[in-house]
Amino acid sequence: LYDASPEQLGSCERVVIEKDKTTIISDGSHADAVQERIKQLEREVEESDSSYDQDKLQERIASLGGGIAKIKVGGPTETEVNDKKLRYADAMSAVKSAKEMGIV
Repeated sequence: LYDASPEQLGSCERVVIEKDKTTIISDGSHADAVQERIKQLEREVEESDSSYDQDKLQERIASLGGGIAKIKVGGPTETEVNDKKLRYADAMSAVKSAKEMGIV
């Protein structure tokens, strides 16, 4: 990084640095490059056989696209937590299917 030029590093509007994460907020001037990267990641999702890799790639796509949410599931017992996780997974599948069909 010591030898990197500003052109190699790029630019942004703002950077927020926290204990566990860093958020880089774009000024919107690289929207075309971001969309191209999202398309590349979507192709990687289609080509991947690993559900873990697909999930991580989907998270990356959501992060780049500006639409990401983390849902934490909890409950008093392990059985209840597992039940809630299954309901969450069903709901996510329904939303994804609706999105693919153009309903959402």
